[in-house]
Amino acid sequence: MHIEKASNSFFHWFSGFTAGEGCFYIHSAKRTRRDGTTCNTYRPRFQIKLRDDDTPIIETVARTLGFGRFSKTSQHGRSKPCRTFEVYKIEDMLKLVPIFDTYPLRNKKQDDYGVWREAVLWLENSPKGTRYTGPRDWSKLKEFKDRLEKVRAYKPR
Repeated sequence: MHIEKASNSFFHWFSGFTAGEGCFYIHSAKRTRRDGTTCNTYRPRFQIKLRDDDTPIIETVARTLGFGRFSKTSQHGRSKPCRTFEVYKIEDMLKLVPIFDTYPLRNKKQDDYGVWREAVLWLENSPKGTRYTGPRDWSKLKEFKDRLEKVRAYKPR
């Protein structure tokens, strides 16, 4: 099954499941330029990570959406092995935007999604040639990352 054939009930479930288990984030990494200098790069990502014994859930999400990467995370210390579903390609993140716009998250994670959504749309609409290779100036995506971290900060009631 793919996203075009998925039912309303799947998307309602997916939105609720994402509210509890999903993560909208902006990944940062050091990159070496051709001239030998380094810079930090920033990319929006979406991830669901579950224990290995919940693999059928991750498989259902990946199969139903028809995009994203499904991987196994190795065990660290006392933690149990995990499975991860990650969306990292801009064209696939753009498919998530209408899903979460139509089936909104019902918790604080909606704020995370709002900043992440802005970053994804900004990247999509950035000058030609930067959509896949990234902008020459990563400062705008760093601003989104900083905003996302601020939105996530715990605020006591």
